[in-house]
Amino acid sequence: MVQYWSGQRPSKAIDRRYKDYDPRTGNLAITSSRTEGESGATKTTKSKRTITLLPPVREYLDQIRPRHVRPNDYILKNQHGDPIGQDGFAARHFWPALRALNIRHRDFYSTRDTFISVMLMHGEPAKRVAEYCGTSLAMIESSYGKWIGGSQGFGEAALKAAKPKPSPKPKKEDEIEIEQMHVVRMAERGGFEPPVPLLGVHTISSRAPSTARSPLRSRVPGSIGCRWDGFRL
Repeated sequence: MVQYWSGQRPSKAIDRRYKDYDPRTGNLAITSSRTEGESGATKTTKSKRTITLLPPVREYLDQIRPRHVRPNDYILKNQHGDPIGQDGFAARHFWPALRALNIRHRDFYSTRDTFISVMLMHGEPAKRVAEYCGTSLAMIESSYGKWIGGSQGFGEAALKAAKPKPSPKPKKEDEIEIEQMHVVRMAERGGFEPPVPLLGVHTISSRAPSTARSPLRSRVPGSIGCRWDGFRL
């Protein structure tokens, strides 16, 4: 899992410690390499880098992380707590898995080749793949050039992007009639605004006040007060 989705050289992956990994951001600092049981400097200056692990790797590391870890504890370790040896791991786990899946024998390093090829096939820029894997663009182009540009035929991706989107399907006559009936019913119920509750004798409305005289209140000629529903005030 880690190798197929991170593209690290096996010697870099097995030398990683928990102090190199930040689970909050997914960043992994690759600062050393382990060969023949000894930890040392990376192969090249480009190999020393920090990468952001992809979600499948982060999820796996969260699953195997012990409840209590120390900064110098190795992430990928055997049952004795020591870093795994890539040759022994391949003999006990990797090669038997290949045989069970009827895949031809290959070196454990090929997991890195698979990562690079898959990224290029799916359109990742060669320069970004080179930086992520700690190698040069020239090496990517010379060793994996046939995968650059994706697996589609030449121009297919551009043609697909330029293809016009289908126009929206025109509505049928019955759908239009239903919508019109809905509008008419809303108007018959008093308009498109929600109904306004009555508080006491006052009506609260967001509409502009009407200039028409209320039919319930009228002035009686010659009187001082007003008449309200037949009662003199």
